[in-house]
Amino acid sequence: MVTRLLSKLSPFDLKRQKFHRRLKNFYSTTIEKGDLCIDVGANVGDFTRALSSCGAHVVAVEPQRDCLKKLRTKYQNYPGVTIVGSALGAAPGGGKIYLVESHTVASMSREWITSVKRCGRFQDQGWQVTQDVEIITLDSLIVNYGLPNYVKIDVEGYELQVLKGLSVSVPLLSFEFTPESPSDALNCIDHLSRLGTIHINHTVDRYRAMAFSNWMDTREASTYFSAWSARGVMRIADIFVRTDACQD
Repeated sequence: MVTRLLSKLSPFDLKRQKFHRRLKNFYSTTIEKGDLCIDVGANVGDFTRALSSCGAHVVAVEPQRDCLKKLRTKYQNYPGVTIVGSALGAAPGGGKIYLVESHTVASMSREWITSVKRCGRFQDQGWQVTQDVEIITLDSLIVNYGLPNYVKIDVEGYELQVLKGLSVSVPLLSFEFTPESPSDALNCIDHLSRLGTIHINHTVDRYRAMAFSNWMDTREASTYFSAWSARGVMRIADIFVRTDACQD
């Protein structure tokens, strides 16, 4: 029966199913039942699905209207998923998100858009369409929902602005490293280090595993990611940051 059902899926759907299994396996070693997770840049809910599959309550944050419709349809019967239709930033207010046909690369950062165009990535995207969005902060989400066990941030170059809206240390957090703007990752690490003592790692092969068994301190991480930039390493990874309280 399972084989027949899988045979009816398109190659794209099969790829999504495989990625979901990988995400669930990855997070199952970290996320426990009852944990609170905030999925910033939830898009259409791939990470929300994996985290909720581990038993977490997930606050899924997404400003794109088309993605919001899909999220609300997909999770309308999930009591463990709360959907917030806003963007996150350094301070509450209003802003614009730049949209393209591929909803996964919408961005609120003009600097990031310029840098990826200059490097030749996403050359077929124009980011000409904009959408007005409400901006709230991570701090405000914590006031409303409590201190999360894990925060995932994937907002296409706007990560530092999201983190500037966080004034307390959280046990575990991840954000995307993009090779066009390596200094952004270092600035994110610097901001988080001011909230508490942290250790850093990163994923390899699209969430198949962590790169290191021993996590780096801030000095080691700064040297490591700076070397990526100096060598011109064109690698996308998710950087994980945890506080001393989460160390083994």
